[in-house]
Amino acid sequence: MKAVGYQKSLPIDDASSLIDFEAAKPEPGGRDIRVAVKAISANPVDYKVRKRAAPPAGETKILGYDAAGIVDAVGPDVTLFKPGDEVFYAGSILRQGTNSEFHLVDERIVGRKPETLSFAQAAALPLTSITAWELLFDRLGVVPGKSVDPRTLLIMGGAGGVGSILIQLARRLTGLTVVATASRPESQKWCFDLGAHAVIDHAQPMKEQIEKLKLPPVALIASLTNTEQHYKALADIIAPQGKFGMIDDPQEFTFSVFKGKAVSVHWESMFTRSSFQTPDMIGQHHLLNDVADLIDKGVLVRFLNDRRTAAKTGMAPTGNGRRESYQHKPVPRMTNTLIAPGKRDPASILAETDRGLFVRKMGGGQVTPLNGDYVFEVSEGYLIRNGEAAIPVRGATLIGNGPDTLMQIEAVGNDLGFGIGTCGKAGQAAAVSHAQPTLRIRELTIGGTR
Repeated sequence: MKAVGYQKSLPIDDASSLIDFEAAKPEPGGRDIRVAVKAISANPVDYKVRKRAAPPAGETKILGYDAAGIVDAVGPDVTLFKPGDEVFYAGSILRQGTNSEFHLVDERIVGRKPETLSFAQAAALPLTSITAWELLFDRLGVVPGKSVDPRTLLIMGGAGGVGSILIQLARRLTGLTVVATASRPESQKWCFDLGAHAVIDHAQPMKEQIEKLKLPPVALIASLTNTEQHYKALADIIAPQGKFGMIDDPQEFTFSVFKGKAVSVHWESMFTRSSFQTPDMIGQHHLLNDVADLIDKGVLVRFLNDRRTAAKTGMAPTGNGRRESYQHKPVPRMTNTLIAPGKRDPASILAETDRGLFVRKMGGGQVTPLNGDYVFEVSEGYLIRNGEAAIPVRGATLIGNGPDTLMQIEAVGNDLGFGIGTCGKAGQAAAVSHAQPTLRIRELTIGGTR
């Protein structure tokens, strides 16, 4: 099989720093599965291993950890997968890597690939997802559940790969108040888009910014980058008996700064379970399956990028760059979704409505992407009286929140219709399509003047 590896720790601009070579196709034994690799992603650990750990003389080390592919063969003790299954995983730091056509991996650290993602998209997730999940739930001891948690989680470096997943997990699966740090405007917006309640600038004094927010006590801190630079300031911020977690390798770190507050310090390394064959090693299989379920259900989300924003955020482009014409630069635009038609006759929905507003045609409006709040004009509407669209209405506006409105739908018609409109963004007006059946919404705020 074809593979990419290295024999010596050389500068990356050296022609021999990475080499293409042929290797024997590995045979699975025990609980190993053999994966036909369809996509991999590069991580800082690839660089660190290549730089610091030269293989024994005459041997070639294959790099690569994150991967997605199809199970090709299984060992005799495998129970979780079968040939043909689509999987994703982050591998083991002690074994040959994924930069090869076929790869052996223990089934206990492998999850099913999300059905809604391509192989390339899925391969970008395992290492960051495992790290964020284990840090939040295993190291910091947060219990999943949406009950109110009277604590604040501060995430240092929220816009990075692990931070992007950690913000979403904490916001969507817990009741914590989530604060992220980011210094650039685009990074700060990214953290808000992911769900952070607040974002502070770690390039400025952080304690003053935290105090101004008047949040619950900062009892949990996840330091994802530059811990050496910030840990003393974070020790001043963290609440007594808090928990401090990190994933990087500070050259200088003095534990005693946390002693007075009885703060516990935790390191997260996602390779620990596989490296030491811990009894709970199968936990990574379960959490990757949970991540796949959350992605397929839309709880954890991928964001829409054109090539420019993808490059800025370190994400894969999703093909969502559009422009009004070739005279304009591309900007990211959303992919529309629609409500599927129901079985109800639209006339019967109207007939059984005693009082309300019948909106036949919508006008312009705006949506706040951060929280889903919207305002839309009604260009043609009628007051409903005794099941009939009776009195024309002018100048009305619909005011609400998208997720809340979806929960208020109580009847769906069978008349799915499509239309063409325009969407304004960044000074451009691009043609868009939209579709919706007749809906009856229980409650909605209607604005306007008599």
